[in-house]
Amino acid sequence: MKQYGIYIVVLLTILLIPHSVHAECTNKEIADYRDMAGNILVYTNYTMENNEPKFNIIITNLSSKFYVVDETDSKYPRTYRFKDFTTDNELTLKGYSDNQRRIFKIYSATATCDGQYLATKYVSIPNYNEFASDEVCVGASEYSLCQRWGAVNVDYDTFVSQVNAYKASKKPPEEPAPVEKKETWKDIVLRFIGNYYVYLVSGVVIIILILAALKSISVKKHQFNFKV
Repeated sequence: MKQYGIYIVVLLTILLIPHSVHAECTNKEIADYRDMAGNILVYTNYTMENNEPKFNIIITNLSSKFYVVDETDSKYPRTYRFKDFTTDNELTLKGYSDNQRRIFKIYSATATCDGQYLATKYVSIPNYNEFASDEVCVGASEYSLCQRWGAVNVDYDTFVSQVNAYKASKKPPEEPAPVEKKETWKDIVLRFIGNYYVYLVSGVVIIILILAALKSISVKKHQFNFKV
């Protein structure tokens, strides 16, 4: 019986040796998985709930070869494995508030390299400016204090004052009212000449022609008025 027991132990050892060799995570495998992890993308979108944005973090280009750990709080990391994925290649995490920076680390979930660190993905969730929806921003949406995203470190009264000042600066300066000039007799004469220039010139020409004609008639009359 002991001899059979030795045979069994030897046989099991022989059978296990190939598995032990195969279970080694090689540098090539690690390099390949890191290349694949480099294609993993992270982005955000949001929905408005009670006038506040709620963000979703979407991690895509995943597969069953990876798992994701949210290590933003190193004391309380949260692990997401293939069973937690929204689809076969995507993980959607919901309900994040604004103004956060999250840290996600990607690890191998394969049999040979399980737990091998592969990559880190950072997510920055912007600060939401609650003043952006205020009615004072109507007509000034491009102003920095009226932008939807970005920190605004002023109180409400200062916000209103600065936005109104910006809107006032956009208005074109008012043109001064024209000063009425008192007309002199020269202005009246010049205006009359300007308005009736054609008629005046025509009248002068006609008068000259009439005078020339009368003079011509008078000359002819004297030429033929002689005594016999």
